[in-house]
Amino acid sequence: MLTIGYSCAANEETNDAPLIPFKSRKGNEIDMKLKSIIKQYNFKCPIVYIKKDNYMTQNTNVYLVGTDHKIIQLKNDNLLIKDSVGFERFIDFMQRNERYYLE
Repeated sequence: MLTIGYSCAANEETNDAPLIPFKSRKGNEIDMKLKSIIKQYNFKCPIVYIKKDNYMTQNTNVYLVGTDHKIIQLKNDNLLIKDSVGFERFIDFMQRNERYYLE
């Protein structure tokens, strides 16, 4: 049985990979962009696809980011994440908030 805790800390053995590596779905633009950004910026927090959403008829999916449900969309080749105040660039959000998921 797989147990997922609240910690998103890196794997103790390698100290490189997240506990739950992101798995992109074949042919999905958002997933491909997410995978690229996660690798480029070495984000450790688990991100797991939950479902497709037609939020404002955009190319939008819902993901579990750490322990939070987040809407992520691709707009003009920018990955955006919806937070409580609106959309912002995924990279900016993760750089500012990932440490809270790692505690």
